[in-house]
Amino acid sequence: EAKLTQEDTRTRVQIYLLTLRRICGGFLNVCFILASWAAIAYATVYKSDISTYLQESTEFKFLGSLAATVGNLVPNLVVAACGMMLPQATKTLTLLEGWSTATRARHLIYRLYLGK
Repeated sequence: EAKLTQEDTRTRVQIYLLTLRRICGGFLNVCFILASWAAIAYATVYKSDISTYLQESTEFKFLGSLAATVGNLVPNLVVAACGMMLPQATKTLTLLEGWSTATRARHLIYRLYLGK
């Protein structure tokens, strides 16, 4: 009941700001998901180019023959990095959006599934 009274006492400006915060949070989350997909796709498609670049670049000469191995592992490293960052970003954004606990859990489920 306390929650219902809180929703009833919100001013029009508070409602608009909350709506704007939720729209911006959802938009940012979709942007993070799309950026993760793009990074994974890029690393997968250009795996051989990345490997060649690492082998031929003077900046990575210290890697030696390890550069080819690292280049071939780039897609896996990108997937691991996205897998670490995307869930935390999603949790933070849904927390900042100001959803109730049950609604936040629902948003987390479908957003994390979309990012999978």
